[in-house]
Amino acid sequence: MKQRKVVSMIGVLIVMISTVAFITGCQQANNNKDKAVNKAVYVAKVETEGTSVTYTLTFKADGTWINRAAIGSQDIVTMEGTYTGDPSKDGTITVTIKKILNEKGALVDYTDEDATSSITISGGKFSIGEIAYTRQ
Repeated sequence: MKQRKVVSMIGVLIVMISTVAFITGCQQANNNKDKAVNKAVYVAKVETEGTSVTYTLTFKADGTWINRAAIGSQDIVTMEGTYTGDPSKDGTITVTIKKILNEKGALVDYTDEDATSSITISGGKFSIGEIAYTRQ
């Protein structure tokens, strides 16, 4: 029962992210000597149908990102992808979704043309749909 609720919450996240205006971008090599500069973690807490969901979006130093959703002690990866730009600072980054959670609870390749999007970070915060993320 809880797993179905998690999958339902993930479905809500997928719909919200799908509504974001996406643009096309190209992956760029990260030539920073201090790669730790390009690592950041953002958290969003959302109350949906009386259930609290915590989304954690982690930008790794290797140019990849991962989004997780947690309800209570259950935690699941909802999306994975790549990014360009520096998510540890305010500004614009470009993210590309590579994998997304399907209705069966498995990560599958995401090949839709809206896979790439720009995100503007301001004051350590940004929003995707109605989900507001804050840098930790």
